[in-house]
Amino acid sequence: MAVYLHNLGMVNSLGATKEAIWQNVNKQTTNYLNPNDELIPDKSIFLGMISETLLEIPQNLSNYDNRNNQLLITAYQQIKDDFEQLSDGLKTSRIAIILGTSTAAMAEAEQELAQVLSGDAFSESYDFINQEVGGGDQFLSEYLKLDKAIHYTVSTACSSSAKALIAAKHLIESDIVDLAIAGGADSLCKLTLNGFNALESLSNNICKPFSEDRDGINIGEGVALFLLSKQRSAIKLSGAGETSDAYHMSAPDPSAKGATMAMQQALAQAQLEPIDIDYLNLHGTATPKNDEMEARAISETFAGNLPWMSSTKHLTGHMLGAAGASEIGFCWLALTMGTEWQGLPANQKDIGDEFSQFHFVSRESVKSATIRHCMSNSFAFGGNNISVIISKEDAAN
Repeated sequence: MAVYLHNLGMVNSLGATKEAIWQNVNKQTTNYLNPNDELIPDKSIFLGMISETLLEIPQNLSNYDNRNNQLLITAYQQIKDDFEQLSDGLKTSRIAIILGTSTAAMAEAEQELAQVLSGDAFSESYDFINQEVGGGDQFLSEYLKLDKAIHYTVSTACSSSAKALIAAKHLIESDIVDLAIAGGADSLCKLTLNGFNALESLSNNICKPFSEDRDGINIGEGVALFLLSKQRSAIKLSGAGETSDAYHMSAPDPSAKGATMAMQQALAQAQLEPIDIDYLNLHGTATPKNDEMEARAISETFAGNLPWMSSTKHLTGHMLGAAGASEIGFCWLALTMGTEWQGLPANQKDIGDEFSQFHFVSRESVKSATIRHCMSNSFAFGGNNISVIISKEDAAN
């Protein structure tokens, strides 16, 4: 059974709508990450912060008031019309909401904890649902009045929201639901940033994926929500591969076995060959070990059939639990808007000699390329790997 992606709602440091995001992807400037000295003591770092105003949480759901849920409803408004059309006549039990996150509403919990540690009580308006990783899916189900919908949250670090999409795909293929909202949201917080700082994984500048002098990641916030169903649409969720190599809690397996298997499984499920992939959105965190590992996996998977590829993390920062769906979102934009604006998301320009054999996207390199099949990689802590392929419905294998 084919599963289709009907529409996308998206917000990140590039903009508050998918149209604005795609336009900014194709501009010459890459200045979408800004310095911040408030979240890590005595240190300034570059962050992918959202500057646009987000929608407010309705008063009747004020117990869910947090930035992550504001991201969710702001993205939902972009897909609202299609959701209402596709859900017309469906029982709410035939609808699913599957989300991915890592930070959830941690920023609000940090504020409350600081208040308590200073000697004050918790705010009367504060609800402990805001400390639950699954608070977002519960909020969205109540916001949409889907009283019997299946809803849950996946939290596997950087692969969370990509895994949420595939979980929704399985529910549709198994005839458990007919329609799903799937994706993820993550907002900035001190806990995550100080954790990555303790791991010495943060870049001192705007990150440089696949550069010889890459020195770490930038963190960003964002949201991406897809509508999935078995009703035919222009974009198909062709295949996915998921592996768990469990090599180390935070370091990638240098052999790249899990990452390679994920890409190979995705190709097999999509019934595609490596030469069929036109664009690959790389996990590309700009840490020394991750980029080295991913390059090895690509070489083993694609051999002499390398696609155009790029990491978008120098544009948005690493959105953690929202990264997987957001970067699949960049693939969706390439497939649906590529004829309206030129090009694909470009990698940063300073490519290391060890990666010189790869076809990195530049501003001028692929203006006339035909994009039919896109793959997106997400490789998370603990070896939670996933590769996802989406395709134009009319694309021939």
